[in-house]
Amino acid sequence: YEPEAKVYVQAAQNFSDYIKQKVRVRVGWWQMTDEGMGVTERRNAKQLKYLMTNLYAWPYITLDLIIWMKAYRDYKKKKLVWDQITSSKI
Repeated sequence: YEPEAKVYVQAAQNFSDYIKQKVRVRVGWWQMTDEGMGVTERRNAKQLKYLMTNLYAWPYITLDLIIWMKAYRDYKKKKLVWDQITSSKI
């Protein structure tokens, strides 16, 4: 433990790493649920209804669906080693 430590956090800087990061988070949620930790979705029915009726949201919905499918595949394969998000490293 270093009380004076400085930590730099950076988000994914490219599309590929963004996808990897989101897949990691989704798989992690499911793994935590398997361990008995309650993890709830951030979206509620009202938000989803709004997104479905908003044409501008469709690209994001499609991307979210692709991420969900990739995560589901990794989760079912019991992939325990996650891809490194290289662009988020300083």
